[in-house]
Amino acid sequence: MRTDTHARLLRERAGELDQLAASAPAPVGRRLTANAARLRDTADTHDATAQSAKDIA
Repeated sequence: MRTDTHARLLRERAGELDQLAASAPAPVGRRLTANAARLRDTADTHDATAQSAKDIA
């Protein structure tokens, strides 16, 4: 189970990967950018499907 904190951390890591991609050789940069996009997609899925603690109880 992911929490809002996990989603926030995924987005932070995606930002770090984007920064690394900017100075990496093209093939590595593309891979880093793709990984960043996957992390953001995971965080977005969490946000779209998250339930509050009240809803779960």
